[in-house]
Amino acid sequence: ATLSLVIPAAVGIIALGLPGMRFLFPGEELDGAALAMVYALTAILAVRLLADATNDILSLAFYARHNTRLPMFAGLIWMALTFGLSYLLVGPLGIYGLAWASSLASLALAVGLFVVVRRRLDGLELRALAVTVGRALAAAAIMATGVRLLATLDLPSPIFVVAGIATGAVIYAVVYLALGGREIFGLLRRAPNELRA
Repeated sequence: ATLSLVIPAAVGIIALGLPGMRFLFPGEELDGAALAMVYALTAILAVRLLADATNDILSLAFYARHNTRLPMFAGLIWMALTFGLSYLLVGPLGIYGLAWASSLASLALAVGLFVVVRRRLDGLELRALAVTVGRALAAAAIMATGVRLLATLDLPSPIFVVAGIATGAVIYAVVYLALGGREIFGLLRRAPNELRA
């Protein structure tokens, strides 16, 4: 259920594009080039958002079996990968290299944890996980298409961002539900109780 919320969030950030950055930074401090740089960095780090959510989910499989060492070592490996990739990429790519280093290290960690969980632990419903991710990706792709079509109307940035978020949320929810998704709604129903707790 977590990925069914994180995936549209990451895709939505990218779909909103530069108008989304102008909405977040409305002043004159950032010119067009600076906004484009911020958007590119945000898009790269959206990859890490997906990877980190996956890492959190996979780590729970170890915590449930009172295995805290492997997630700890995985975190150390992530740090080493981040430092190494940063060193390699900052030269040719500059600040974008640092963003890619962080995102690629998190993605590598997610793949590694998935392989370990699949080989060592029982009870991971791989088919159910794949179906959930596929459903979320399909719904997010249609959502992004709708948001980009909305962008062709050339609305002012604040109106486009608000309308884009609202339209995107509706499209995603409808498509996700049409594809058979139900877990996201259970998560939303539990959210108020968890916040009060």
